[in-house]
Amino acid sequence: MLFVPIQALVQDPAAEAKPVIRRVFRKKETDLYSVSFDSEGPAGKAHYDYQIRFFAERPVPESTDTKVQATFLNLRGHIEDMTIPGRKIFGMATYQFPETGWPPELSLGGEQGPFLAPLLSWYLPLNAVAVGSEFRVPDRIINENIHINGSGVLAAMDKSKATIKLVLGFYLKNNTDGSVKDAKSAFVSTAVFDVKSGALLKAEGTLNGFGGTMSFHLKKD
Repeated sequence: MLFVPIQALVQDPAAEAKPVIRRVFRKKETDLYSVSFDSEGPAGKAHYDYQIRFFAERPVPESTDTKVQATFLNLRGHIEDMTIPGRKIFGMATYQFPETGWPPELSLGGEQGPFLAPLLSWYLPLNAVAVGSEFRVPDRIINENIHINGSGVLAAMDKSKATIKLVLGFYLKNNTDGSVKDAKSAFVSTAVFDVKSGALLKAEGTLNGFGGTMSFHLKKD
C-alpha cells in the first residue's frame, strides 16, 4: 500500500495533543469560496476563476453529519490565448459532511473533476493531534478504483486558527484482478481552519499526475 510521509519531525515528548477540530454547520448556513485554478496538460496551459457555494441543507438524523449542497459558480478562464465562455452555474453536488475527515461522496470524476480537487484540502484529522505532529490519512477509495492515502501534520494552532498540511498519494486498483498500479500522482496542500467551527478559511495546493499538473488558491469570502 502506497504511503507518502511528510518529512520526519522532532517531537517534544511533553507535547500535548490538541482537541479534535470538528465541523459545526448551522442549519441553512451559506459559505462562499473564491478559487483561482491553474493547470497544464496536453491541451496547454489554462487559468480559471470560479466560486463554490456551500449551503447547509439540514442535519442528518441520528448523526452529527450535515447534508451540504455545493454549487460551482461564475466560471471564467482561458486556455492558452483562447478565452472560454463564462458559465454562471457549471456544477452541483450534495455532500454529507462529517465532523472530521472527508465527505463520503468525494469524487474527482466527470467534466468538473479537476475543479473538485481543491475539496481534498477540506480534510480534518480524525483524532487529537499535537502541534508539529504527523497523523495518518486512512486509505480512501473514490471513483471506484482510485485509492488515496498519505499523511498530514498540524503545522500550527492557536485559539482561533489551525493550519493543516497534507501530502497524499494516489494509486489505481484493477477491479477485475485486484492488481494495483501506482498512478504516480501526488496532492499537497496547506489549509487554515477556524478552530471553533471547523470552517475552512483558506487553502492552497498542487496536484501532479492524471495527465498534467494543477495548482489552486482558495479563500472564504
